Amino acid sequence: MSVALILKTKGPHVVTTRPDATLYTVAWSLKVKGIGAQVVSEDGTTVLGLISERDIVRGLTEHGTKLLTLPVSELMTSPAVTCTPGESIRAVMARMTRYRVRHLPVVEDGKLVGIVTRADLVRAFTRTDAEIAGEIETEILRRTLWLEPGAVTVTVTDGTVRLEGEVETETASLPLRARGYRCAFRRMEDRTSGRARRRRMRCQAL
Repeated sequence: MSVALILKTKGPHVVTTRPDATLYTVAWSLKVKGIGAQVVSEDGTTVLGLISERDIVRGLTEHGTKLLTLPVSELMTSPAVTCTPGESIRAVMARMTRYRVRHLPVVEDGKLVGIVTRADLVRAFTRTDAEIAGEIETEILRRTLWLEPGAVTVTVTDGTVRLEGEVETETASLPLRARGYRCAFRRMEDRTSGRARRRRMRCQAL
């Protein structure tokens, strides 16, 4: 399962803050919004760093109460540890553990496209295979690819996703590849004309 599937469920919205904002503003925003971190960005798409509740608590021990008047740039973690939509949940969880962070901005082609938290990953791991399969069938096969029921079968075993079925063109795999699936095709020739009418598609989550 990939990060893209998590973003498909939770959405791409990310709360950001400018590097020149005061830490008081950020602390208040974290409290009001009930979140643990904000991405630091000047334009909302370029990630400059990350400021979290942990950063603020640690900063208090060094700066005392004057900390709240300092700009975010003084305390933010930079460069931020990030991930991409195509990465697997296991790889992202390992990175969080390695760097001891709980939030990872999701970056694609140098632009911020979402954020995942440790809680997001835990929820993904605790979903049943049936829930995962149902989400893929509804969100990807029906709403994105507009495939007829039964055209592609979804099999989920211990969180590992496999898709298999017939499609008209290989471009049908593009939304799947964008979500971290590795796809392979086999041409199916029409016995009468000898032309490739359809493709047999097999995909598996990376």
